[in-house]
Amino acid sequence: KGLIQSDSVLLLADRIQYRPSTGELVAEGNIRLEAPDLRLRCGRLRMAWRTQIGEAQALELELPPSWILRSNRVSFATFRHWDFESVEISPCPQEDPGWKARLSRLKLDMDGFASFRNARVIVNSVPVLFLPWAIYPAKAERSSGLLPPSFGYSGTLGASLGLPYYQVLGSSADAT
Repeated sequence: KGLIQSDSVLLLADRIQYRPSTGELVAEGNIRLEAPDLRLRCGRLRMAWRTQIGEAQALELELPPSWILRSNRVSFATFRHWDFESVEISPCPQEDPGWKARLSRLKLDMDGFASFRNARVIVNSVPVLFLPWAIYPAKAERSSGLLPPSFGYSGTLGASLGLPYYQVLGSSADAT
């Protein structure tokens, strides 16, 4: 078993090769990487320890408050900027959650936004929504922006489309 630890990062793995001269490491087998607001488990990890630039394969990432993200491969520029391929994400840690989303690609800036491609939302094994591309706020703070549209129909007015906008007015005030 291998272990590397700094002030804010802990890495555990079955095998770790670390080159102090370059700061690069390769970890394999039962990898656990923990940092503030981050818990990553994966099968293989290659990264520059000092700059936190690297890539992981066969991974599961826990994101606050309770999101679970599974992916075949991710590259990262820091522990806040991620580029995932072939992703499955759900709001709970169960192996078979009530709903999940599958994405072909996810670019995640935890201080800004997440953009994703080819999203399929699946409820109880049934695909219910497809989005070829979308952007979503990933930061923890509230931010202004468009809310999901609402569709309706009435006998007197006909078809309707509502496109609400959310405006942050301050730390304890907002308007829709």
